[in-house]
Amino acid sequence: MEKPSKLDFDITLVTQDEMSKADVKEFLLVVRDEGPSGILEPYSRTYSDGTKANIFIVMSVLEDGYQYKIPLKRNLVGSEAQKIVDAWEEEYDGDFDIEATSPVLRMQDLSMFDEVEIDEDYEMLAHNVENNIKHQRWVTEKVNDGWRYGMVHSDKEKVCPFLIPWEQITENNQQEWIKDYAGN
Repeated sequence: MEKPSKLDFDITLVTQDEMSKADVKEFLLVVRDEGPSGILEPYSRTYSDGTKANIFIVMSVLEDGYQYKIPLKRNLVGSEAQKIVDAWEEEYDGDFDIEATSPVLRMQDLSMFDEVEIDEDYEMLAHNVENNIKHQRWVTEKVNDGWRYGMVHSDKEKVCPFLIPWEQITENNQQEWIKDYAGN
């Protein structure tokens, strides 16, 4: 059987001893029944004769054991994976490890980044990009209201020295624009 080159989301069972076919099927049923509804995402394979098969579990031989991967539609959160582990502990007598893997972090997994130090240069760059975007929106709004560029600000004439690209405004004038207009 040809293994898929990449399983985006999966739950993996690792054992020291090879499991019986009945145990493999039971693990699949535990994931199906104890995991979120509709979580299974079988790997599809088309054979040379045109027949198709859905592969629900991929077994690999490791140096020190066996690995059983079940492809999933999405990543599992901790409580969902724990429910599967708890159910499997009730069914299986041997030693095992279970991992739920994914290349994608979900919002629930981002709590580990609650307190992150940010390099001051990157923080300044992020603020500059944010102010550039705010300025562009402000310029668009002003131009749509009939304003144009002028060396001196005049509400009566609808002219303003800040109606130029952000990059062309001096740093001091950028700070003045932020103070006077960014909140508006």
